[in-house]
Amino acid sequence: MHRSPHQLSFWRFGEEVNRSNLQRIRRRVGLVFQDPDDQLFMPTVIEDVAFGPINIGCTQEEAFVRSKARSKAKRRQMSAECKKNDSIAHCLDLTPLR
Repeated sequence: MHRSPHQLSFWRFGEEVNRSNLQRIRRRVGLVFQDPDDQLFMPTVIEDVAFGPINIGCTQEEAFVRSKARSKAKRRQMSAECKKNDSIAHCLDLTPLR
């Protein structure tokens, strides 16, 4: 395919991202915000980590079972490092459902 100098292409997982494969690629990419307070909004860690799986089709029970290893600490009591780790857990908890 010929592209003009002003057109950009984006490649991920060895293939160019386009309309036909965008949904499949999105299922393989997780986002972690720089400021975890922008990503974390539920009152407990387990609810935050379960939020993603619930929204991609897991039952609430399955999502909470998958997230049970996380602490039930209140968000305001967590250190910045704990919040960052929780944000990463969001992405990792979705990985097996690809």
